[in-house]
Amino acid sequence: MNRIFLVKVRQFSKALVIGSALSLGMFICVSVNTTTAEAITSGYVDKGDKKGYWIRGKKDGNVYSKYKNYKMEDRASVVNGAGDTDTSGWKSPDTYGVAKRDWTFWGTNKTYYNYK
Repeated sequence: MNRIFLVKVRQFSKALVIGSALSLGMFICVSVNTTTAEAITSGYVDKGDKKGYWIRGKKDGNVYSKYKNYKMEDRASVVNGAGDTDTSGWKSPDTYGVAKRDWTFWGTNKTYYNYK
C-alpha cells in the first residue's frame, strides 16, 4: 500500500503516480491523510505560509475531505476502504472543495488535498 503524507514539488512536468492514480501537470502540493479515527480533524496546512485550511475525517457516516487554498486553485478528494473515490474538482482560490464517500470499516479510508 502506498502512503504519501506530504509531498512538495516546486516545478513538476512529469507524471506523478500515487498508488494506482496518475496525475499529469504542474502540481505544487499533494497530501494524503490515512483516516482511522472516527472524528473530524482540521487545521492550517503549510503552517509557515498558512496557504490553506483542511478539514478531514469521518462525518455523517462518510470519509470526508474539505480543503481551501487562499491563493491557488485547490481540490479535495477521498478514497474509502473499498476503493470508491470522490473529488471536488478544481476550485477557485479561497473556495472550499468538498469530497465524501461512504466510510468503510475494512481497508483504509484516505483523505487528500492538493493545489496548483
